[in-house]
Amino acid sequence: MKKIYAYAICNLKEEQGKTKTVFKVNQHKIISIPFKKIALMGENIEKSNIEIGIENLFTHEKIVEKIWEKTSILPVQFGTILKNKKAVKNILQEYYSQFRNKLQELANKTELGVKIFIPKKENTNTNTTHNIFEKKSKNNEENKGTENHTYSLFSQTHNKLLKISIKGKYTVDQDEEHLIYDGSYLIPEANITSFKEVIKKIDTKFPEFQFSLTGPWPPYNFCKLESKPFRKKGGG
Repeated sequence: MKKIYAYAICNLKEEQGKTKTVFKVNQHKIISIPFKKIALMGENIEKSNIEIGIENLFTHEKIVEKIWEKTSILPVQFGTILKNKKAVKNILQEYYSQFRNKLQELANKTELGVKIFIPKKENTNTNTTHNIFEKKSKNNEENKGTENHTYSLFSQTHNKLLKISIKGKYTVDQDEEHLIYDGSYLIPEANITSFKEVIKKIDTKFPEFQFSLTGPWPPYNFCKLESKPFRKKGGG
């Protein structure tokens, strides 16, 4: 019996009784396995696991986004495989209320990502990058002012974006790519233009930093449920 590779849970406009093929992406035939007014979008496979690699991750994301173009969805984690259609039906039935509630919550909403980078400052002798998070001398007022300016950027960015978002969160760090702010925001689709305008204004106010806006995306960071339907390998 073939296993089911899961891509997403989605809403249905009306109840459907049978599994059917909904579209194809290259050799991937995507099927809809329904229960009442929701369905799992997946694919019949023979394998028990999928190798983690750039090509497979890209294909998974591409298919999830194609499903999202048609309806609100709950993306399923890469590599989730259920042992058969019966296992799928059992999960849809057991977690039906949670799936429906979350899908309704995410209807007509999208996720946008905001990244802020600090430009590379070269030292003529060592060619090292200035780290705004390194420990400073208590008496170094210049460094203190730089830190205050940076955290003012974080605060203003997040607070202004929250005003036109449903939810938002961010992390602060500095990595090898000089990324210092990595935020995700769930917004109504109607607010995309307003969101971009806010980013432009903040960018103008803080010209010494580099801003990057990504999306719109499916709500990857905002689809967490109270329970974990796919916690068991093979779908239980």
